[in-house]
Amino acid sequence: MKYDVSFLRNQYNLPESDDIIRRSVYRMVSPLTGEEYRILIDYCKGNIYIIKFYCKKDEKSKDRFNKLTGLNEPRNLVESCISVLDRDFLTKNETASFGFIASNIPDEPLRNTKRFHFYEIMMSTLVGDTRFSHYKLEEISAYLLIPKILDNHDELLEQFWGQLQNYPISVSE
Repeated sequence: MKYDVSFLRNQYNLPESDDIIRRSVYRMVSPLTGEEYRILIDYCKGNIYIIKFYCKKDEKSKDRFNKLTGLNEPRNLVESCISVLDRDFLTKNETASFGFIASNIPDEPLRNTKRFHFYEIMMSTLVGDTRFSHYKLEEISAYLLIPKILDNHDELLEQFWGQLQNYPISVSE
């Protein structure tokens, strides 16, 4: 079940990374739990969108991307994130790539996180391999999907992996 998602604002000139051109912020409320979430879609250099989301109650926490809510609704959240990304960005920009970092929960190593395996299954199910090629960087649980119509996959991968080194999600152990 996809949740209703509403656009809040665009942010520019973000201090945490020179690679982020624009951040689009969305609001999503679970009809199952009433919990409010924020979806952040960063448009980065290289025509790459990076998806992040967190529970609004954790907004002020530096570990907001690492926390589990315990509400058992990750499938609906991820499906809603991909839906808004496709609706607002990918349908208008057929050469755009997108990716994410599957952040680790406390006391879990960065490599091959539980979220990473879950997201990998979700991307296979929701997106498939007709339009996009799927790439994984298991060392930091990162995932990138590049349109098959592009012929510079190696260049985009190198750029994406480079951007992740300073990306504003905690990727340290």
